Amino acid sequence: MIVIRRDRAALAEHQARQAAQARARAMAEVLGALDAAGGLSAWPAAERESWPAKAEAARRWLEDRTPSPALEAEAAIRGEPVDDLARTVLAKCEANLMRAARIAGLRAWAEAEIAAARDAEAVREAACRIMDRIRDEMEAQA
Repeated sequence: MIVIRRDRAALAEHQARQAAQARARAMAEVLGALDAAGGLSAWPAAERESWPAKAEAARRWLEDRTPSPALEAEAAIRGEPVDDLARTVLAKCEANLMRAARIAGLRAWAEAEIAAARDAEAVREAACRIMDRIRDEMEAQA
């Protein structure tokens, strides 16, 4: 009787480890897919890091023509009016915000689905559903 209990306990521990490893692999796959879906790798990091300040400068420019040396320099290089650039910046900012909202929602949903999976096989099934939904959501967004 004691041997059976030990074997069952060892089996349960083994299955719990397998499920935990499967959850970690699934979340890594999901995060990689969401990162790729974000599409931010097309821009240099320095440019991405400037977006919040650039959006604020664009808002101020359009509201009351607050000078923005950065917007003015970029507009000059692009050969377009600062007003046009400011409107483009804000439109892209809104599009990126919506993309980020979708990605955040998918990430939170994926975490819950993976956490709720009772064993390694259920985690794999959840990961398949999640990856399908990520693909579908990103295709619908495009």
